[in-house]
Amino acid sequence: MKVTLNLYNPNFKAIELSKEEKKQISHTLDKLQDENLSGYSRNLLNSDVMDTFYPHIQKEAAKSEDPKAKAFDLNMKMFDALNTFQDKKDPLGWFLSLLNGTSYKDPEPSIFDLIEQQKAKEEEEYLAKKQMVKNEAQVPVLQQKRRCFFEIDDDLEYTAEEIGARIKELQKCFGSKYKYDDILNIVSENPYLVDYDNEYFDGYIAKFADLMEVKKDEIKKLIISRPEIIRIDLSDIDKKIEEYSEISGCEAKYCKNMILKNTNLLFLSPSIIKQRLEALSFYKKVRGKEDPKPGNAFTAVCANEYFNRSLIFLVMNNDRDLLTKRIINQRQLVEHIKSNGIKQYNFVIPEDKLSEKFVNYVESFSKKNFGKNIFDIEIIDLNKYLLIEKPKGFRKYFNKE
Repeated sequence: MKVTLNLYNPNFKAIELSKEEKKQISHTLDKLQDENLSGYSRNLLNSDVMDTFYPHIQKEAAKSEDPKAKAFDLNMKMFDALNTFQDKKDPLGWFLSLLNGTSYKDPEPSIFDLIEQQKAKEEEEYLAKKQMVKNEAQVPVLQQKRRCFFEIDDDLEYTAEEIGARIKELQKCFGSKYKYDDILNIVSENPYLVDYDNEYFDGYIAKFADLMEVKKDEIKKLIISRPEIIRIDLSDIDKKIEEYSEISGCEAKYCKNMILKNTNLLFLSPSIIKQRLEALSFYKKVRGKEDPKPGNAFTAVCANEYFNRSLIFLVMNNDRDLLTKRIINQRQLVEHIKSNGIKQYNFVIPEDKLSEKFVNYVESFSKKNFGKNIFDIEIIDLNKYLLIEKPKGFRKYFNKE
C-alpha cells in the first residue's frame, strides 16, 4: 500500500545533486520562470527537472534503513514544488526543502546580488544620461568595482585581472559581435571558464563541429548559450548519440540534429529517454492508438505526465455524459470528480511493462486528493483491450496525439 504523501516524510535526505546537476536544474528552473513559455515547452522543462531527481530518490529510498521509505513516492511533492518555486529567491533550495521535509528561508542577499543591483543602477543612469559606450580604459575599473572575485563550489577564487584577461581572449574566440560585458555576464555565471584557454576552446569546438557534422559557428552559438557544455567529454557525447539512436530507432544524424535543437539532451541519461518513450507507448495503448514514432523519443515528456493523461482519458471516457469541457490537467480532473460527487471508478487497462506502476501512481494520486483509493483498475491482455469499442463523437475532448 502506498504511503499518503502529506502524512509522511521518509527519514533520509532524499537528494544529493552533483555540481553539474545543480547547474542544470538551476538553469531549467530559470527558464521555467518565463511567463510567456508555451505549455509544450513548460512540460518538457518540467520533465527535465523530474527526471534528474528521480534516480536519486530511487537510490536513497533503496538503501534507507526506514522500511517505509522504500514505498515512498515523492512524485506528487515534485509537482507541488514545480508549481510553487517561482516566488522563491532560491528555487533549487525551495525544491530540495519541500522534497526533504525541511524548512526553507529566503537567503540573505549575497555580495553578487549587491553587485548586480549596483550594476543595474549604473546601467539605468547610463541610459538616462545617454552616455557614450564606455571605452576599454574604463572597463577594467568598472570590472574591478563589479567583480572583485568569484566563488564557486571548488572554493577557487579569480582576481579581476584574471577574469578580464580571459574575457578578452574569449572575445577573440567568439568574435567581435560579443561585447566585453556580454562575455563578462557569461563568465560571471560560469567562472570555471577562466581555467580554459583559447587553444583548448578552438580544438574542442572544431572536434565537436566535426562530430555533429555542422559548421564551427553553430557550435560556438551552442556553447555561448550553454557554456557548461565545454566540460562534457566529446567521447561521452559520441556514446550518447549512439545510445539515443539505439533507443529511438532513429539514425545518428537525426539524433545529432535533435541535440542541437535541445541541448538538455546532452545532460540527460539515455535511460531517461527510454523511460519517456515507454511511458508514451503505454499512453498510446490506453488510447487504443499505434505505438509512437521513433522521433517522439526526443519530444516525449516524463512518465508521470503520460500517467496523468492516461487517467484523465479513463475518467473522461467513463464520465462522457457528464462532461461540459475538456479536462487538461490534474487540477481540473480533481475538480471534475469532486463536482460530480466522489464515486468509485472501475477501469480496465492494457497489459504493459508500466501497467503496475500506473496502478500505483493512480492510487497515490487518489489518496492525496480524495483521502482514499477511488479507482479499481483491472489489467487485461492488450489484444482484448484493443477490441473494446472506443466512444464515438468524443474526439473533440482529447488531444490529437
